[in-house]
Amino acid sequence: MKFRLPVAYVLVAILAGGCGTGVSPAAPTATDAAPTFTSGNYTLTLSTPGAPPPTQIGSFTTTMTMCISMGGGAVGTTTVDVTVDVQGTQIVGRSASGSLLLNVQASGRAVGGSLSGSATNPLAGVSVSVQPAPGETSIGLTGAVLSGRTMAGYADGSVQFGTSTGSYGCNSSNWSLSPR
Repeated sequence: MKFRLPVAYVLVAILAGGCGTGVSPAAPTATDAAPTFTSGNYTLTLSTPGAPPPTQIGSFTTTMTMCISMGGGAVGTTTVDVTVDVQGTQIVGRSASGSLLLNVQASGRAVGGSLSGSATNPLAGVSVSVQPAPGETSIGLTGAVLSGRTMAGYADGSVQFGTSTGSYGCNSSNWSLSPR
């Protein structure tokens, strides 16, 4: 009997300790504030084929990557100089040579938007051309702001690279935007 009584008191003390005002001690919280992206001169890097983001739980998606190469000198990566203008959460990048337009909206660290047009990298002798689906004017972009001057993600649509000897393109690309 003496043995059971202290155990009962210990159990009551433990259970009572869980009761109270319903307020638990504050747990440390990580600040996941998104950096503020800044305007300026950047390099847009496009590489194909791209790796799509992981499929969300509960959704079913089949992704098929198709690439086409014509002629020789296939290249699947290039950089383009862009000037970025930031207005609130809207981030717009325009190529220094050509009509390439990156237009994304930031929501926290996540970005989503579009890519359209074409541009050249004269030093590398490579042109890049965004090939939207019929009836579309751009391809979709998803990604994340990695710092106040860097973001990266996935382009869901056809991007074609051309050289003087041929062309190469795939229906998906990876992209990144970093300071020049």
